[in-house]
Amino acid sequence: MTQRKGSRIAPRPIGAMDGRVHRDPARTALLNCRHTQEFRPGPSIGDEVYCQRCRDYRHVVALQSDYTLKCRGCRYGRKFGRAMFAADASARRHGESKGHTVDRYDGSTLQWTYVPGGPEQLTIDAAEDPPF
Repeated sequence: MTQRKGSRIAPRPIGAMDGRVHRDPARTALLNCRHTQEFRPGPSIGDEVYCQRCRDYRHVVALQSDYTLKCRGCRYGRKFGRAMFAADASARRHGESKGHTVDRYDGSTLQWTYVPGGPEQLTIDAAEDPPF
């Protein structure tokens, strides 16, 4: 477990897991000193964390995307790292073949949902003639 000091998060190296299996993935954060560092559990933007290079507390400016899929109709779920387009293609494939609704998350934030049979794209043949 991560130790907290007020609003600060004390560092815990990724390799020091005391033999326990953690389900919470490591998140790479960009700090305001321009260093990047992995944290488990991942911090939020604006949190003050300890930078191991500067040896001082810094604020988190951005988090690296970590896309995962989770199906609402079955146990299907996959991790895609930073490959958003591959995650979307996989969600569409699973949704169309099984008829399930699939959610895409960035970390723990729901970003996009694929609903099978949702709004269809118009083909050139289905579009109306222009009014001019």
